[in-house]
Amino acid sequence: MSEIFSLILENTSRLDYRKIFDCLLVAAGNGSAEISRVILTLSVLGSGWGESFARLALWDACSECHDEVVRCLLDIHPELPLECAVNLSIETNKISVMKVLIENARRQRKRFFLSEALQPILHSVDKRAFELIRSPEEQQLIHACADGDCKKLERLIQAKVPIPPENTNGLTPLWTAICNGHDEIVRVLLKSAAPIYLIGRFDPQSAFDYDLVCLAIKRNQPDILQTLLEKGVLFFNFEASTTAIIYHEMDVLKSLNVNIYDTDDYGNTLLHFTAEEDYLEAAKFLLSAGASKTARNIYGQTPAQLAHYRSRVVKLFQD
Repeated sequence: MSEIFSLILENTSRLDYRKIFDCLLVAAGNGSAEISRVILTLSVLGSGWGESFARLALWDACSECHDEVVRCLLDIHPELPLECAVNLSIETNKISVMKVLIENARRQRKRFFLSEALQPILHSVDKRAFELIRSPEEQQLIHACADGDCKKLERLIQAKVPIPPENTNGLTPLWTAICNGHDEIVRVLLKSAAPIYLIGRFDPQSAFDYDLVCLAIKRNQPDILQTLLEKGVLFFNFEASTTAIIYHEMDVLKSLNVNIYDTDDYGNTLLHFTAEEDYLEAAKFLLSAGASKTARNIYGQTPAQLAHYRSRVVKLFQD
């Protein structure tokens, strides 16, 4: 952990958001409140990125029962939603974490969803905690977003029912609406200043599946994509770029302000990706933008070495 700590202090200007995020997850998952605090207070993050990162790290810290890290995250970002974290801590009987979350909810006047099956456990820990459970109307609002019931959503919003930031599984209303193809629900949520987080929820095995930008690209929702980009909702730039390439969305790729030097965990640049998968137009665009033909991944391979000898892109590397 000290190596990561030194890396962050010495190289913050060269670290991209994805690497900072990875460092934070390692710190939170290993119970290092000190390093988590240093990462989240980096000036390069800003409030929006920092809050989104902290929200995901909170789930890791809760699952590993690191209550000091949980305190640290909530101290820096006290407004973090607690739905998923509370349910996770109750399901796994992590009493110390549960108490920290309840304390934060009371101090910040926050509420959370909780299934009826878990309510007796909450009551055994804190007999007054029932006052923190969200109202049935808020539950109806979440269902309206998932079901595409725009009239009900607008009616609840007009009645000043708060828009919950997430459900018990950590899925945000905005992500659910985009995923289900409810474009009108998305527009209403964005117009109503619904909480926007960079990704719908966190799954370390397929995190970019929950990225709002990637999802809008996959769903061919250009208007929604443009709105998200204007609001700065772009987390996994590399994955968003590869998604645009896979779906042959060249205009989208150009709109993402692609970082041609960005790499995946194996050191592959986007040019490596297009060479290996034979995406000719994308490879041409990347080369015109200055992508390096000589960049090497962690195995020492250049893009040309990943291109199949019968592929269309191989000619681009033969000069």
